[in-house]
Amino acid sequence: MNSKCGNLIYRLIYKLDNQNYETSIATSQHWTMTQQENGQRAP
Repeated sequence: MNSKCGNLIYRLIYKLDNQNYETSIATSQHWTMTQQENGQRAP
């Protein structure tokens, strides 16, 4: 495989992972805020 092509794919995957990571952080923060608003009814 061409190393340039491999590097491009690697960067693309890394970027997608970064977005997923940021999304999961935002989701967990939103979940925490929702839990506090609900008086932490959920386990």
